[in-house]
Amino acid sequence: MTEKNIAVTSEIRLVLEVLNRCRGHQVNDEKIHEILKYKRNKEHRLNSQRVKEVLELLVKIGLVEKTTDVLGISEYEIKLPTGYCNHKLVCLRCGRVKEVGGDVLKKLKKDIELSAKFYMLEKPIKIYGYCEKCRGLSNNSSLPDAW
Repeated sequence: MTEKNIAVTSEIRLVLEVLNRCRGHQVNDEKIHEILKYKRNKEHRLNSQRVKEVLELLVKIGLVEKTTDVLGISEYEIKLPTGYCNHKLVCLRCGRVKEVGGDVLKKLKKDIELSAKFYMLEKPIKIYGYCEKCRGLSNNSSLPDAW
C-alpha cells in the first residue's frame, strides 16, 4: 500500500485482518463492525461509519472487491489472485453459503460461449436456492418452483 502513498493505519490493519479471516466469504460492513466490537480494546474504537470509509478506501486502491447482493447490501471480500474464482451457493432460507471451485462452472461458461456467443470473464457467481437441510424442512411444499 505504500506504492499508492497510503499509510497502513491500525484501522486499515484491523479491517484487513477481519477480511483475511473471512477469506473466500463476502461480508458486509455491519458484520465487520460486529466482529471488531468483540475484538475492541481501548486503542481501537472503530465506529460503523469509519469501517465503511476504510472499506471504500480498500476498494479504491484495489485490495478489496465490493459486490452488491440481491437485497442491495454491499459485501466485501479480499481480492483473490487473478485466475482464482470461487463461486457461492447461497440458501435463501437459512443464509448458509457453500463455496464451489471454478471447475464446477467451466462447462456452463463453455456452453454460454457457444450458444450465446458471449465470452464470460472469470468473476465469482452466486447461485441462490435452498440447501439440502432447508429443502428437507419444507417438505417441498413452500419452495418456489424452479425455472
